[in-house]
Amino acid sequence: MLEELIATIETLKDRIKEHRSYFDHAAPEARTRVSLIDPLLSALEWDVSNPSLVEIEPNVANGRADYALLRDVGTPVLLLEAKKLSDTGAHHGQLASYVVGENLRRSDKIPYCGITNGSRWQVFDVLTQDRVLDISVERENPKRCALRFLGLWAPALREGGAIEPLVDLRRQDDTEDLPRPIDPSGDWTPLDSKTMNPSRLTQPSEIRFPDGSISKVNSWTDMLVATAEWLSSSGMFRREEMPFSVAGSRYSVSADGRHPDGTSFTRPLRVGETGLQIEGNFTGRQIVRFAVDLLKRCNQKPSEVVLKLRR
Repeated sequence: MLEELIATIETLKDRIKEHRSYFDHAAPEARTRVSLIDPLLSALEWDVSNPSLVEIEPNVANGRADYALLRDVGTPVLLLEAKKLSDTGAHHGQLASYVVGENLRRSDKIPYCGITNGSRWQVFDVLTQDRVLDISVERENPKRCALRFLGLWAPALREGGAIEPLVDLRRQDDTEDLPRPIDPSGDWTPLDSKTMNPSRLTQPSEIRFPDGSISKVNSWTDMLVATAEWLSSSGMFRREEMPFSVAGSRYSVSADGRHPDGTSFTRPLRVGETGLQIEGNFTGRQIVRFAVDLLKRCNQKPSEVVLKLRR
């Protein structure tokens, strides 16, 4: 099952990249639903053609949702709102109106609601209003993405009605290439740790990313470049989203190695084969802040990126 889910995510990443214009703002929402949302639901064993599992466009108290994922016939465990791929706006108010209004008239409360544009999937706990899942098909590593999506796996969600911590369902001898959890203990320090004190006297020697990959680095600027390269190789860091402004008048990342005023980067550093350039003329403390901002911009948790330091 996990292998099929990973393959589906890889297919969807390629589909978004190759056919973005097909899903543009003028296209019908149905294109996103049929080509991006339905395949992922099916890979999670929510058969969208089976009314016992999925109700399409169910009537709710204050309107009509796009999907109801069912624990039993007539008993939703999650209401899901679909948007066009090009729609990245916030629609949580509309979603809350649906589920709160529906729960007011139900004895069997709906525990979860979600919203997706086919790439980004957000799921909320209705009772606490906490966001329990926030996943980007387009930007995240497919293996890590698949493990996170297991929180929506139909058999588990229908049985327990709760999104539990993810469990690796592969055989013990077949997990070498799967993401490994970060253990920040020992010599590893989280990138956003309050104890981080970057300077010329304290330099990183290794950086470890959430998928378990490790890069050797020799300086703080090496660390920033390695972070950008990892984001790029994972499909989360795209040329068309640049430049990345850091102080209004300066860029830390751009496609042409120039600041907004046209001046060239003082110390340009290339990001692998992306063609992007990073300004390396910053202090270690500034570079750590830029790396944290860059990870957040790509929906990654800086606390899951750890450094081995040398003094």
